[in-house]
Amino acid sequence: MTNQITLDHHNSKAQFWQLPMNFSVGTLIPEDSKVRLVCKIVERMDLSATISTVPQKGRKPALDFVNFLKIVLFCNSEGKSSNRKIEDFCEYDVRGHYLLGGRKAPDHTTICRFQNMLNDHMADLLRQFVEILIEDGHVDLKSLYIDGTKIEAVSNRYTFVWRKAVEKYQSKLKERMLKELDMPEDSTLKEVQSRVCAEFNNIRNTCSKLKIEFVRGVGHRKTAQQREYEYYKEIKEKFETYEKHLEAMGTRNSYSKTDHDATFMRMKDDHMRNGQLKPAYNIQMASSGAFVVGVMGSQHSNDLHTLKPFLEELLAAFSARIKNIVTDAGYESAENYAYLARKGLKAYIKPANHETKDTKKVREDISRRENMQYMENEDA
Repeated sequence: MTNQITLDHHNSKAQFWQLPMNFSVGTLIPEDSKVRLVCKIVERMDLSATISTVPQKGRKPALDFVNFLKIVLFCNSEGKSSNRKIEDFCEYDVRGHYLLGGRKAPDHTTICRFQNMLNDHMADLLRQFVEILIEDGHVDLKSLYIDGTKIEAVSNRYTFVWRKAVEKYQSKLKERMLKELDMPEDSTLKEVQSRVCAEFNNIRNTCSKLKIEFVRGVGHRKTAQQREYEYYKEIKEKFETYEKHLEAMGTRNSYSKTDHDATFMRMKDDHMRNGQLKPAYNIQMASSGAFVVGVMGSQHSNDLHTLKPFLEELLAAFSARIKNIVTDAGYESAENYAYLARKGLKAYIKPANHETKDTKKVREDISRRENMQYMENEDA
């Protein structure tokens, strides 16, 4: 279909220009473009399980699930993770119009809802992506290269809760109540808490029976019952607060009040240059053939404790293919060596003393265990 346009310039003879109206954006995208590669990969994936979780109620979405996934994956591969940037990509980029296929560009709120819906399916999508790479011969997973980096959490830096501080205050409060309530010194924390709750309930019932009117502010004198009620209420709430803190921490030594999953870690990029700990996550990645084949977020600041749970996830998906594990010195420990040996994996881990073991100072240091001689007769 064409459209005819007549141009009359300085009374010259009319000219007709033929403009094509069936223009396709795909003609501007090279055949070897990454955007076409992303489309082919997504179309090879089995998305039935993921699509089945999409809510069917409400109005019909402007963009279907497959096209939406293509846009999100391509934008993230280009470093566009912000919802606003993805919205601009769909609106103004030729590649965005190619992925949309003539449909209306989604706004940033729609993109945000879609990405939140993908959170529970990212592990399965990554696994399918790796399987496609294996089928095409790009990776074989024989050797995995594992490393981690600390990413600061989107959380307030001054909302820290420390395990040692909580346990210290909890212990001091327990000792104080043991003396005030004349309880045995070997009483457990639960027994002390139960006694405090019982005292609080008794004084609350007393105040209710006597119909005591609680007063506050300057010029009002509190009764002895009101003061006792407020005292035991405060002690009870303190015990409950300490218990909630320890429950949120789990096995960790700290957590953030505004992001309970974040742990305070020492970051490489210290803008304050004072060694201050910040709420962060230890992100572990495994690569093979220059492709990221595994990702895990950990709450442990030390890489020693991340190798085993990370490999458990990878072995569950690709156990038959993985043979060699290559890491840096941060993963070296006897426990990790023993774990890799049990799994039949060959360890290529850089020793922590690789740079210093051949120096004269280290060789002559008799306090180091590698320089000690074993005396079989004395077993020492």
